[in-house]
Amino acid sequence: MNKIVVAVSVVLNGILIISLTGVIPFFLFLSLFVNITLIWYVFSLFRKNQEMTDDIEGIYSLVDKFEEHLENVHSLEMFYGDETLKGLITHSRQLINNLHDYIYENSIDLEEPAPEETSEEDPSFDRQPRIEDEETPQI
Repeated sequence: MNKIVVAVSVVLNGILIISLTGVIPFFLFLSLFVNITLIWYVFSLFRKNQEMTDDIEGIYSLVDKFEEHLENVHSLEMFYGDETLKGLITHSRQLINNLHDYIYENSIDLEEPAPEETSEEDPSFDRQPRIEDEETPQI
C-alpha cells in the first residue's frame, strides 16, 4: 500500500514540475533522483563486498588454526606417521590454499605488484606464500 502511495506521489510531483517549470527541469530532477539512487546502490554493494571479504578472511584464519592444531596432534609421539592425520594435513593445506586464492582474486583492496617489483624482502608485497605440501618423515 505504501509503495503505491509513493509511486502516485512521484508521478503527481513529476506532472506538477512539468506544468510549472517545463520539461527540462523535470528531466534534471529525474536525472538527479536516478543518480542518487545509483550512488546509494553502488555504496551498498561495496559495503556488502567488504563484509563478504571480512567473513572469508575469518574463515581462512579458522582453517589455518585448525591446520596448526592438526599438525601439533600429528607431531605427538602417539600419532607420528599416522596416514589418516597426514591426509587431513594435506587436505587442510589444499583448503587453505584455495581459500587464499579466493580471497586474493575477489578482494578489491589487494593488488598484485608487477613481477619485477615482487621480492620476499619487499614489505609492500602483501600476498602470503602458498603452503606447499612437505613430506612428513616416517619413523
